[in-house]
Amino acid sequence: MMRKVLIGLVLFVAITGLITPVLAVPAQTCAVVSRGEGYLWGTWAADFDISNGLNNIFWTPPIPNGRWTATNDVLWICEMAPLSPSTMVNLGKVDPQKITITDLLGYSYSSNPIPLSEITRGDVFVIHTAGGNYAVVEVTGGTPCPSDSWCGSWCSNPNTSQYYNVELKWVTYNPNKCGSPIPEFPSPILPAAMVIGFLGAVLFIRRTREN
Repeated sequence: MMRKVLIGLVLFVAITGLITPVLAVPAQTCAVVSRGEGYLWGTWAADFDISNGLNNIFWTPPIPNGRWTATNDVLWICEMAPLSPSTMVNLGKVDPQKITITDLLGYSYSSNPIPLSEITRGDVFVIHTAGGNYAVVEVTGGTPCPSDSWCGSWCSNPNTSQYYNVELKWVTYNPNKCGSPIPEFPSPILPAAMVIGFLGAVLFIRRTREN
């Protein structure tokens, strides 16, 4: 009988282990390095580790020899391209408020640029910056090129409706200065499953006693 009781306990421990809440740290609890919103002009670069006030970002214009400062993170010219050593990942239309530090550390970053066609209102991308921080960037709008202006042929699309100047809202977090984790169940139904698992283990033990 003792063997059956132990089996029941093992089943309960296994079930509860599977549904133990994950300790998640919201990115919002991490120290903010830079935040704000503003326009990134076409052909300009940006450094997301530097903030010159709430509504400004350190935009860097191209210079004659085609070089940018070593700390710039992206170059916006027909695509959103990371500048080495920065890397990035495009998440699409997601809620930036729900991104955790675990998410930021776990994304697969690369040096691949984000195509112009994907830079639309509501798109969210994350940059692992040259300073080692993580910038969560949301596209909030932009201005297209007027068809009768010199930039109307930008990216070989005279009638482009895509953005030439792109409006961004961003927060850059320091991953080494974050708050306390909070419990987060993998699924809303799992707490109920834990109760069911406990009751199942109790009934299993009771039935083995009766036999």
